[in-house]
Amino acid sequence: MIWRGGFAGILALTGVAAMAEDGFAGVAGDWQVTEIAGSAVPETAEVTLVIDAGGRIGGTGGCNAYGGQITAGPGLAVSIGEVIRTMMFCQETMEIEDSYLRALEGADQMGVAADGRLVLMAGGRVAVLARPVPAP
Repeated sequence: MIWRGGFAGILALTGVAAMAEDGFAGVAGDWQVTEIAGSAVPETAEVTLVIDAGGRIGGTGGCNAYGGQITAGPGLAVSIGEVIRTMMFCQETMEIEDSYLRALEGADQMGVAADGRLVLMAGGRVAVLARPVPAP
């Protein structure tokens, strides 16, 4: 399902008001990215986001492993620094990966929607949607 909440949907985000106080404990964990800038991630591309309570991020972009740092600002505000990645080439998923990493680096707000999905916003638009990965 494509997220249609737009900026108004961010008002429904929960569990993030104290993000700067508790680090990223409220969003720490493994997430499966389901949408990038309004487009569904194909089932053939595994795009993941792992957030730890200290603000380190990582995962797979569809082909390569990546990593970076996320910093909390006031309220829902976040800043993601430069994301680094391994340098494999996967013809089928490189466009998806490039789009995802651009969306990730451009994110300026983050929260968890009432349905449990992680929402990253950029300039008032949904940049990334992800669902939690159940613990094994």
